[in-house]
Amino acid sequence: MSSYVKIKLQAGRGGDGIISWARNRYNSRMGPNGGNGGNGGSIYLVVNKKINDFSSINRYLWKAENGFPGQRDSKFGLKGRDISIDIPENTEVYDFGEKIKRTTVTSDSPTYLVCRGGKGGRGNKSFKSARYQSPQLYELGEKGEQRKILLILSKFKRIGIINLLDSENKAQNNWENLREELCSQLSGIEFFDFPSEIFSKNINDFYSSHLELCRLFICVIHFDFLKGLQNLLLSIESKLKERGFSKLLKIIYFDNEESLESSDDCIYINNLGDSDFSKVSSKLNWELSQFQGLPCFKSSQVIDEEGFIEYSDEILPEKEELKILKNENVWEIQSSRLSYWTSRIPQTTWHNLERLREKLKIEEIMKILKKQGGIEGEVIRIYNFETTIY
Repeated sequence: MSSYVKIKLQAGRGGDGIISWARNRYNSRMGPNGGNGGNGGSIYLVVNKKINDFSSINRYLWKAENGFPGQRDSKFGLKGRDISIDIPENTEVYDFGEKIKRTTVTSDSPTYLVCRGGKGGRGNKSFKSARYQSPQLYELGEKGEQRKILLILSKFKRIGIINLLDSENKAQNNWENLREELCSQLSGIEFFDFPSEIFSKNINDFYSSHLELCRLFICVIHFDFLKGLQNLLLSIESKLKERGFSKLLKIIYFDNEESLESSDDCIYINNLGDSDFSKVSSKLNWELSQFQGLPCFKSSQVIDEEGFIEYSDEILPEKEELKILKNENVWEIQSSRLSYWTSRIPQTTWHNLERLREKLKIEEIMKILKKQGGIEGEVIRIYNFETTIY
């Protein structure tokens, strides 16, 4: 049974708009009629109640179809075909790129748009105005969204284990028996062992990928070694907090007949007594119930949804922080607005170049560069667009 799966998604790119002119037998330039490109295909997650795991998802990369270019006579290009991925209900969706939990897909909302296709570019018919009666203007299609996501069943509970017990100590046998009993009695629980050494340095990719699947961490230790391993425990707790875990739960074995009081992050078990299954299982169930997702990912409640970019001359902030780098006689300028417009407006016609310079606000950028020591003749490079300071 596959309780989780990692997949990569690529929504379709929008089709390009075109430049085209209406014509008849007497006039070949009766006006613009270049159509808009079709939207790229999107990717949806769809609940299928007939499946209960992810064994049906048998490939890593899922790519939706690109939109088709616009056509003559103001005809739109065809939309790219969407993709639907069947998933079991109560599936949690996590985004590796943004480290956030996107949603939990349930039967109440069985369809979830996880990767949106790009908008089609506009053809020259859409740019006709009082200013441009015969516009040599068109746009390229937007890129579709790309995501690497984790799909995991809500009922799947992985717990990371850091075992600091001596292998010859009686406590080790007691712990193995308790662990086996917990796995058999608690539904959806899975334990995964992490060596303590990995927390004293950077955690490698193998253990990091497994750590991301854990909802809780437990350290098993003997009371006699607690003081000697205090620095190691502090290092482990620090590493886990960096990854989003609020605590390290400790199961501490001791040998004498005294009774030690358990606390919020410690469970004491007497080696001479019973396994304390009920005490440990109730604590684990309570701790797991406090989490609505994986600690390594931010809650869906704090996602900053910017929305998808629509056509408008005011879709991006005009006053934004520009990233300016100087390399010999070349000024590199970067920002989200500049990246967007250089990817949408092709540098193939005079009208397009004129519009691109307006969108990039070249005159304002030059004023900023001159204040920072830019001189006439130096190159300004904004992604794939280049000009010089004048």
